[in-house]
Amino acid sequence: MKYSVTAASTWWRLNGVNLFSADLISGLARRGHDAELVLTRLGGNPQPMPAFPGLSPKPFAFPRSSCLHTRRMAFKKYLENRGPCVYLPNHDVRYSCISPLLAESVRTVGIIHSDDPFHYEHARRLGASLDAVVCVSSCIMEKTRRLLPAHTERIHFIPYGIPAGEPAQRPQPGHPLKLLYAGRLEQYQKNVFAFKDLLAALDREKVDFRLTMAGDGIDRKSLEKKLARYMVSGKVSFTGTLARKELFQLYAEHDAFILLSRFEGLPIALLEAMSRGCIPVAMRTESGIPELIRDGENGYITARGDFISMARILSHIGLHNALRSSLSRQARRTLLEGPYGLENMLNSYEALFASLWEQRAQRAGAKKILPPPFLPPGSWTRPWDMLRKAARYARPPAL
Repeated sequence: MKYSVTAASTWWRLNGVNLFSADLISGLARRGHDAELVLTRLGGNPQPMPAFPGLSPKPFAFPRSSCLHTRRMAFKKYLENRGPCVYLPNHDVRYSCISPLLAESVRTVGIIHSDDPFHYEHARRLGASLDAVVCVSSCIMEKTRRLLPAHTERIHFIPYGIPAGEPAQRPQPGHPLKLLYAGRLEQYQKNVFAFKDLLAALDREKVDFRLTMAGDGIDRKSLEKKLARYMVSGKVSFTGTLARKELFQLYAEHDAFILLSRFEGLPIALLEAMSRGCIPVAMRTESGIPELIRDGENGYITARGDFISMARILSHIGLHNALRSSLSRQARRTLLEGPYGLENMLNSYEALFASLWEQRAQRAGAKKILPPPFLPPGSWTRPWDMLRKAARYARPPAL
């Protein structure tokens, strides 16, 4: 059956959800599908992402000077006019709440991108009106099954997939040890202020290092202040937001990829770094990281807040060339031999989308708009404020 695909996002800004959406939509378009990425936020775009080859995200043409309800109804009509259509709300909570009202010509697929209250609240509120729920890690899938016990047959596990790259020319062993972080410069999830503690631990262990911070975000200026003395000495540099080709080159030029996040889904930057042989060294999270990293074999995982252990691991990697080479090879092999290729992801989504039309929509629940409780109608709320407020409406983390 021929169908269109509409993925939604708020702004075209730096985050893993947008990168996933770009890979999925451009990949489906290459395979002949009518696939698009629609942006639903009005106004300026903070920290815009670079242009993505083969993709042109388009702002949705809402009625001018309209209220939020009118804009929601306009978006509903647009999706139904594209029917048969598969709608991927992603994390666009402002408009995903129309899902219970959509005609059967639109099938809604919710995707839980991260192991945090914001995404679980989204899934719990709309679960009965979703035709399928995709989880990006097995940890998230298990939690979602406990969250939505009446809808387990609709819950699927599809990990992110990234484009295959040619083998990278790895840096020659030597000093200083080249460390890399790539992603949003944000404290709430990515815990970037903790880099100050890590660098202090590296100094105490007398590790000669250079750290590159690639990306941008709301906390960049604060982070630069915290790391100012390291920037002056040339030990830390900031690149700003880079195109994927430039990022892949950075992965190939660095020894280790550092991740200090408080929570994750399945970090795309980590997948990309490992695919280029950049050794992952991360602090433990429940989701994503334990599924990718086999401690001591293809990278290292340390306890949360244990910066001394992480510094000693990095020192050990820097001092042992054979270990560094082995870890690099195993990291790349994990990506090449696992289910993390872009074509695997596209195949899985195509199969899921096709299956949605084999029977009538199985939706239940009230036929009404279900707005998020932490977003008052018509308000403008910063995403990071929404995340904090969402925690008050979600189940405790031990799902």
